[in-house]
Amino acid sequence: MLSLLTTRVHVAIVLPWILLTSAAYGQLPATRLGSVFPLSANPGQSIELSIGGVDLDDVQTLVFSHAGMTAKQKMAEPGPFDEGPQPVAGTFVVNIAGNVPIGRHEVRAVGKYGVSNPRTFFVTDLQCAQESEPNNENETATAIELPASVSGQLATAADTDLYQFTASANQRIILDCLARRADSQADAVVVVYDSAGREVGNSRDAYRGDPLLDFQVTANQTYTIKVFDSTFLGGPSYAYRFTIGALPHVDFLSPPAALPGNRTFTIYGRNLPGGQNAGVSVHGKPLQKINASIALPTASANLAGTFLDPASASLNAVAYRAKNNLGWSNTVLAGVATAPPVNEVEPNDTPQQAQAVTLPCEVMANHTQQRDADWFTFEAKQGEAITLEVISERLGLDTDPVLMVEQIVKPAEGDEAEQTTQIAFVADSSIPNTGPEVDTYTADPVHHFIATADTTYRVLVRDRKNALQPDPRHVYRLSIRRAQPDFQLVAIPLGSATAMLMRKGDQHGIRVVAFRKDGFDGEITLTATGMPAGVTAKPATIGPQTNAATIVLNAATNAAPGSGTIRVVGTSTGTGGNLQRIARFACAINTVTQRANATQPQPTSDSRLSNGIVLSVSAIEPSPVTIQAGDGKLLETSRAGIIKIPVTRSGTFKGKLTLKPDVIPDNVDAPVLTLNNNANSGEYEIKLKNNTPTGTYSFVLEGIAEQHDYARNPEAAKAAADKKVQVDKIAAEASAAAKAATAAQTTAKNAATAATNAEKTAMEKLAAANTALEQATAAVKTATTQLNQAKAAAAAKPQDTTLAAAATAAQKAVTDANTKSKTATVAVEAARKAATEATAQAKVATDASQEADQKALAATERSKLATELKTKTDQLATDTANAAKPAKKNFPVISTPVTLKITDAPITLTIAKPQVTVKQGAQVEMPVTIARRYGFTPAVTFSVVLPTGVTGVSAPNAQVPANQTAGKVTITAAANATVGSHAATLRASMTLNGQNVTIDQPIQLTLQEVPPSS
Repeated sequence: MLSLLTTRVHVAIVLPWILLTSAAYGQLPATRLGSVFPLSANPGQSIELSIGGVDLDDVQTLVFSHAGMTAKQKMAEPGPFDEGPQPVAGTFVVNIAGNVPIGRHEVRAVGKYGVSNPRTFFVTDLQCAQESEPNNENETATAIELPASVSGQLATAADTDLYQFTASANQRIILDCLARRADSQADAVVVVYDSAGREVGNSRDAYRGDPLLDFQVTANQTYTIKVFDSTFLGGPSYAYRFTIGALPHVDFLSPPAALPGNRTFTIYGRNLPGGQNAGVSVHGKPLQKINASIALPTASANLAGTFLDPASASLNAVAYRAKNNLGWSNTVLAGVATAPPVNEVEPNDTPQQAQAVTLPCEVMANHTQQRDADWFTFEAKQGEAITLEVISERLGLDTDPVLMVEQIVKPAEGDEAEQTTQIAFVADSSIPNTGPEVDTYTADPVHHFIATADTTYRVLVRDRKNALQPDPRHVYRLSIRRAQPDFQLVAIPLGSATAMLMRKGDQHGIRVVAFRKDGFDGEITLTATGMPAGVTAKPATIGPQTNAATIVLNAATNAAPGSGTIRVVGTSTGTGGNLQRIARFACAINTVTQRANATQPQPTSDSRLSNGIVLSVSAIEPSPVTIQAGDGKLLETSRAGIIKIPVTRSGTFKGKLTLKPDVIPDNVDAPVLTLNNNANSGEYEIKLKNNTPTGTYSFVLEGIAEQHDYARNPEAAKAAADKKVQVDKIAAEASAAAKAATAAQTTAKNAATAATNAEKTAMEKLAAANTALEQATAAVKTATTQLNQAKAAAAAKPQDTTLAAAATAAQKAVTDANTKSKTATVAVEAARKAATEATAQAKVATDASQEADQKALAATERSKLATELKTKTDQLATDTANAAKPAKKNFPVISTPVTLKITDAPITLTIAKPQVTVKQGAQVEMPVTIARRYGFTPAVTFSVVLPTGVTGVSAPNAQVPANQTAGKVTITAAANATVGSHAATLRASMTLNGQNVTIDQPIQLTLQEVPPSS
């Protein structure tokens, strides 16, 4: 029991959505995948995929929504200082198995900061191509062959991508560009020119927010495609994918829905297989039609593979695609009707021509003609709960229907004109108070009402876009049914753009939004399963008159690293029976949207349905703050009560906290709670009003942790510092080796020079010796000639002593010359030997010098590479050290959940005999007993409220005094009191916290007639 309507609990705060969304961009690190490129591949293909995003530290793998798609990080050949191949950051080799189905899939990155949010990736049977930069001029346009799936990226601001293709005459080309539908930030614009440079067509937001072009090829020629962003922005997340060729495109189905089973639909579109002229056109483009059988399930179908806004999560439908000989079409929805289908019958353009239908039914209709107005009538009984629902825009159609409902009062006899009362005009619908994560807006109107009489109701359905121009695609379903209260759920992580990473001791939230149907206002109990070990989640409750609640996931302080795929189930038990619904899931399309005239990023709530929520737990660091609201027990008080919830925090964060509850019922005073610096506890007070809706509600306190000193990835800083030490050593050793090699090179060069000089000297000496030998040989020859001449002369004149002496002298000259010649010959041999040795030594020295040159060059190059590596490593060490320095960081926080039960009053009322009988002229006492709750002690006043027309009865106010539990009400009947059995009300009134609180309990008052005395 709670004391005097005051309950203690821990509460989390909710700030304005802009604040919370903005704060998400300053959150603590969590792996966030912003882009993948290219965007498509074929079954059986292996491709290189690059990724971009935030907090992609140590991302070494990717996981896909289909098990047949696997990825490994690309490895580069080792560098001069590497031991083995090295991973290429942000690049992966993806293998697509041959059995992976054609269509949309999801990919997530797994890294130091957990498993990321999903991004879209397509598997196609079309030939895949991608842009080749530069391609912003006609001369450098990327050539493609049709049909094709082309991936492009507007990588920089004002980037323009051009493509060229050749098409044959009589082809109908469909160019479908996916940007928003591919999770891109690009607002793509596509223009096509013919070979003469004339514009064939342009498109921006033609289909689901993306461009779509349809043009006829009249002659064989080359065409140019131009793709750019409407705001001239760019970056890795500005990717796009377009399919082009004589491919099929489905515009709409007729009927838009059918009952479960194998049903035949007429498919309207372009390039349909075996398509026949449909006799209708879209913006001058003729449509074809075919018939197709589509199997419609009774249970809710999986729509995660189809691009759908979260509001479509309320539908039961299946995806349909057409296929011609070239490839598959876009995906459209075939709805599952919940009542017998009725086809619209024209003319029904005026109230007088209204088509009569019988509920329950689903009218299958369209607004083909411009300014078409469709009128319908149906009969309803007084008290019947009726729902009117238009389903069109949620089918992915570019429509904007409106709904008007009139009650017709049939003319009285003699009156000529019927009387009508407009009871509703509905232009669109949205679920209020669901938070910024899920955009629940839809242009489809829904109206629920209670029939006030047995009469005729008339309905008008129009389409505001149809007023501008006729469009056969403006089909719709009009469901007219007796209320079948139900609900559907969609779940999305808080912050929507973030990955769900939990640190030890962390708390994370999943916002669950209820699409209530047909006046359903029951409580919905939410449970989550699939969390990794060490993570728990208490059930949460979406209370009456609210549409959302937050499931809080709690990671234990010793939780082990791991991941899990979350499953969320909602259960409601009420008069309509037990309802159990499995939540569909949503994710953000973009983290940030920036407009052309904006100087700051603008937050967006643009989101889509996804395959699921993946939660990961990291052991890298504990949560900096844990907020505890109350003790986890159910809180209970009554209207006009006051809840005081103790709020405590733990962890290293001691800065300012601003908190407010996220989703609470109306008529509740819930101010902001601020925990100032170093304040570890506070008290959050919620004041209920006397008209606060009763029921059980779960809420959390959301808020912002401001200016937290956070050190990002100190492990990376340490690793970079360690790497720096290693590289510094390598660089120093390489530098020393280069210096030594250079010195050795100088020594070898000097030795080679000296040896070359010595060789030169030896050769010079050899040359001189050869010259001397030649001279000596010549002298011998001359001396010999002279000797022969002297001998001849002496022989001729023997007696001439002079001639004899001359001969003798000539003989001596020959002898001397021969001696000198022998000496010169010896000198030549010695010089030749010396020259040979000098030449050999010079060669050795030269070879050594050349080898020293090579070693010096290699050492210098290694030193240069080491220096470059050192520069990069130094920068990385500096950057990671700076990043690891404590910096002020704002990040969103939530508390543990609070579940509050609100009752109608601080007492319960018991009437021993709720059937009271009193005779005319008599009185009776009716005992009443109250049970006091929540410490309530003041007096309670009782009064009797009589139905209209009952007279002659008095019942003065009675009291149960303060602190007491019993009293009685006296009812007096006058002699002329109205006889009969009357449904009266016993009303208990009390004052609580300055507010008047009342509760009513029916009593049956029987007034008996007393016959006059005879």
